[in-house]
Amino acid sequence: MTSCNDEMDNGLKTGDEGTVTFTAQLPSEMGTRAFADGLTAKHLQYAVYEAGQSTPLKVFGDETTVVGEAEMVNLKKSVTLKLTSGKSYDVIFWADATTDSPYTFNPASQEVSVDYSKVNNNSDNCDAFFKKETITVSGNQSVDVKLTRPFAQVNIGTDDFDAAKASGLEVTQTEVVAKAFATLNLATGEVSDEADRTFTMKAIPTASDGEFPVAGGYKYLSMDYLLVGADKATVDVAFNYGGPQSRTFTNVPVQRNYRTNIYGSLLTNTTDFNVVIEPAFATTNYNLGALYTASQIGGAVTLSDNVDFDRTIAVQPGKTMSVNLNGKTVKNTTDLWENPSVPNSWSLFSVRGTDSKLTLSGDGDVIAKANDCYAIDVQGGGHLVIEGGHYNGNIHAVYVTEGVAEIKGGTFEVQQKYPDAEKADEFVLNCLDENYKNGTAKIIVTGGTFIGFNPGDCKAEGNGTNFVAPGYASIANGTAADGRTIWKVVPAVEATTEAELEGSFKRGSVTAISSNISTATITTCHSKSNLVFKNGSVLKLEPTETGDLYTLSVRKNSNLTISGNGSIIAPVLISPNPTTSQAAAIEVGVQAYSGIVNIYDNVTLEGNSGAAGSYALRLVNGTANIYGGHFKTAGGLNGDSECIYLQSIKPWRGTYRQCNLNIYGGIFETTGDAKYLINCKDEPYKDGKCAIKIMGGIFVGFNPADNTAEGAHTNFVASGYKSVETTYNGKQAWKVVKE
Repeated sequence: MTSCNDEMDNGLKTGDEGTVTFTAQLPSEMGTRAFADGLTAKHLQYAVYEAGQSTPLKVFGDETTVVGEAEMVNLKKSVTLKLTSGKSYDVIFWADATTDSPYTFNPASQEVSVDYSKVNNNSDNCDAFFKKETITVSGNQSVDVKLTRPFAQVNIGTDDFDAAKASGLEVTQTEVVAKAFATLNLATGEVSDEADRTFTMKAIPTASDGEFPVAGGYKYLSMDYLLVGADKATVDVAFNYGGPQSRTFTNVPVQRNYRTNIYGSLLTNTTDFNVVIEPAFATTNYNLGALYTASQIGGAVTLSDNVDFDRTIAVQPGKTMSVNLNGKTVKNTTDLWENPSVPNSWSLFSVRGTDSKLTLSGDGDVIAKANDCYAIDVQGGGHLVIEGGHYNGNIHAVYVTEGVAEIKGGTFEVQQKYPDAEKADEFVLNCLDENYKNGTAKIIVTGGTFIGFNPGDCKAEGNGTNFVAPGYASIANGTAADGRTIWKVVPAVEATTEAELEGSFKRGSVTAISSNISTATITTCHSKSNLVFKNGSVLKLEPTETGDLYTLSVRKNSNLTISGNGSIIAPVLISPNPTTSQAAAIEVGVQAYSGIVNIYDNVTLEGNSGAAGSYALRLVNGTANIYGGHFKTAGGLNGDSECIYLQSIKPWRGTYRQCNLNIYGGIFETTGDAKYLINCKDEPYKDGKCAIKIMGGIFVGFNPADNTAEGAHTNFVASGYKSVETTYNGKQAWKVVKE
């Protein structure tokens, strides 16, 4: 039996049919009553072609119809076609106004033509959308089709209506003349027949047509849709408002699916005006428009709503822009990395070129899409200042290729980590290496909070990189939920002498050492303080008298946190007793007073060989928390090689003082016999007065889970952790990790 459809010459070959449902959708961010809301484009037309061909197919149920028609509802419409499985088709969609549309769709040529005699100025009936969708049918299926505009929207606005009216000029109608094309090929997107087109004089837009897309009190004088090509071009826009003279704006940039805003005090000022082009003119987020504008011509923007970027906001050479985040969120759900809309797109914000400047302030978030881009970059000599906000990027939060980034406040972290796990968070701030070395790329940090990243001691430009400015220091300031150390940059006292260092400790200040300091006596910390080493600086004691000596002593119930990139060297004693003399880089506590020391980063504590016992750290009364650092010793004169020694003191009438050692990280080694690398005085250890918990770190030649320091099979490793064999600089070592 032959069906009626089989007898119909519809251009399809016999085969299994599939029902294909196409949902034509205008951009979903539209729909609010205003120019370019898409609501006038209700008349949907569509035609079907074999892929790559130009003859329309008769797939609409009769022998003559080659164009389907439907009415868009709430910016979308679903239509159903029966097509042959296994074949490929081009389906062309065109949506324009139901009435008074100046456009004609010709399915035979696949073109839309414009009748400019029907084109009026300030008319949203000229809005329209198109898309060619190519599919291969594989049974029943659904296809979403997003239509976009083939136009550039040109908006002209002014802020001096009242001033013009006071001078006797009341503008009620406007007209525009500009070059535009008359034909659009819907299959290829190509345009043809360019000429000067007149957009006929009509009444100016009113408040019901929506706000002008640039903040600052501007109101519409004119709005037009120009049929243009896909690439950016420039046109001259002649503008007549019935005043004493018409205006011509030359070399105005236009681009398909972009809007160009021309604005200023246009009725009273005949020379000055601004021209800014921005993408996706369908958006109703005026914060985005304001940001684009300020990036092109300069200005200040305070966000009033969250913003989803569809391209990088790039501050242009010679322009100054400031953004108050005002508690809002800047993000991107569209990939920005190398987005073709802006060359060298790497970030949400970019500062580009000589004399360009961007200042970011206020609470709020700048959050890059995961695995996509940075938060901010500086290129070509730009200047970035960050005073507040939360910045979360991928690999880098801030990246400087050429220029300066000043970090005065804010919180910084990354979500996508550097692929080397040992350097996962080491590049939150980063510069292009060669330009950092030659001084043309700089990061200067005087404030801010950094999660898992120490700007005063990182690997961004090599081990020990310091971005923190003189007079400031980066100190440990808590722990994030995932265990990463939080660093905070604060003002610091720069100590260059023994007296300055001692005085700063007495005041409980944050103290930075940027150059080497040699002392003649023990330097004592009496308070809660921070000591930050910069630039590989060294603190050492060069004694002038005999006796047990320690370069740095933490006592009198003090609490000292040490971090950064530098070294504390134990003294070489004068005439030491080979069986009793002791020296250490740091001593914690004395008989009468306890102390606490916290050690981070790349600080090196080094014991020399000029004593019976020469330790990196000697713990007498108190607690040592070690999160990082390098601890090493050459061993004592009597052959002892303790790197860290817990030597609890027992008063004449009393009990041993409590000593607690907690190791979370760091490297521990000796040039001597490592069997006592971590060791306690035997009696207080047996009495429970010397407690060691190891939860991280690398121990060269010493297994912290199975050693003889306190007898056979001594285990210092905390519950829930284990010691695994590894190597360090070619030597046998053990690393403590979670079970």
